[in-house]
Amino acid sequence: MTLSEGRWPGDPIFGMTFANNRPISIQTDRHSISPDGRSITVKDRGFGNVLNGLEFNTRAYAILGDTTLGFDLTGIGPAITAFRDCPAANLS
Repeated sequence: MTLSEGRWPGDPIFGMTFANNRPISIQTDRHSISPDGRSITVKDRGFGNVLNGLEFNTRAYAILGDTTLGFDLTGIGPAITAFRDCPAANLS
């Protein structure tokens, strides 16, 4: 996720909150920030809860320290279903 302006802080815990029909909040310390500080990448395992959050909610919030980036999830369901239907051999 990339901020349009500003920089992500260097806090140790990254979180995401999904809001609407099936709210869920998750956290990880497996994130990295780009050299310019604008983008954050998260690599973790067992992301079924992330897929559920994306598929069954209408809004998500990425949170690191005092910085929050919200985004709309309207219409994302079919793409998540297609991703879930991918053969495991193609997911690496």
